Amino acid sequence: METPGTVRRLDDMGRLVIPKPMRKILRWHGGDPILLTLRGRDSLLLHSYPLMQALRPLAADYADAFYTTYQAPVAICDRELVLVHRGFGLAGQPPISDRVRALLESDPPPEEVVSFPLQEGCNPSVIVFLPIRGHSIAGGILLGAGSTYPKETLMEAGRLLARMIEAQL
Repeated sequence: METPGTVRRLDDMGRLVIPKPMRKILRWHGGDPILLTLRGRDSLLLHSYPLMQALRPLAADYADAFYTTYQAPVAICDRELVLVHRGFGLAGQPPISDRVRALLESDPPPEEVVSFPLQEGCNPSVIVFLPIRGHSIAGGILLGAGSTYPKETLMEAGRLLARMIEAQL
């Protein structure tokens, strides 16, 4: 998407403010890591730095352990993709649904949500959403229905899982 250019001046300390409308389109929040890439001698490219993507192998191990222990469907997502999932009827790393995006962008994000599908036609339903916090909301833990454990036990285990991932960010 091409947008009109905006001219900004560096302040005395070399800082540059990215306009709020641009940050909103990019879904950048205060404290988010941004990758700076020098392109030649007169151009700088800015990218979101996908911290959660870098943690995907570790998140997969955590999801395996959670699913094996609690027999509860679990998905771990960043702000764009479902990074890993166990027990949900999904393939690959699908984009997050509008419902999950709304939860990630709500302030503050709720912990317990009304049952909803992780993706259109996906079973089982999500019954718990737990935010993963870095400097801002980095992603979320989504727990599904179907375990024999009480919901409170799953929520406490999910909170621990979120804290373990947060410690890596």
